[in-house]
Amino acid sequence: MLCSCSYRICTVQPAPKVVHFEDCQEISVRGITLQNSQQHHLTFTQSSNVEANYLRA
Repeated sequence: MLCSCSYRICTVQPAPKVVHFEDCQEISVRGITLQNSQQHHLTFTQSSNVEANYLRA
């Protein structure tokens, strides 16, 4: 989690994702390298028929 504080008010926000697919159909992700992510490297949310091959994190 990232914390941003100013004037004694602190809000906590989730760290960003490197690559995020949401509500996708019939996608293919292959042959990529992801480095130094603060949280998740690659996420698929509410997606169907996803093919992910040859990924490096």
